[in-house]
Amino acid sequence: MAISQRLIDPSPSRKIKAPISYDWQGSYQAALFETDWTKMQERIQTAESEIHKRRLVLSQDHSGTLEEREALVNAMGGLRVLRMDAASWLERQAGTPKKPASGSQNSTAWSPNAPSTLRVAAGQD
Repeated sequence: MAISQRLIDPSPSRKIKAPISYDWQGSYQAALFETDWTKMQERIQTAESEIHKRRLVLSQDHSGTLEEREALVNAMGGLRVLRMDAASWLERQAGTPKKPASGSQNSTAWSPNAPSTLRVAAGQD
């Protein structure tokens, strides 16, 4: 079967999965894509709070899908790593400040040299 024919008449045995979006993902993505390290802790806390609320609802009414439950676990793991990156950045900022080279800018925004463990997972590679 030609590719164009499959696009018009997909086989019933092949299901096309559309990306699923959950209410809590907005705050999770806000934490992942935050570029200002001074706001990172707040974003992480907001995301964790929303994820915990959703997990509580799922545990009480046994709703949701396996995919969402897995996504919640993965998101919490991602936030844990991001929290470690943010803590590492804060520790570096608390140390003796280095004098910036002439012509360079001192910024708290994300840079390629900043901790970026989740940037690749979020598609920012």
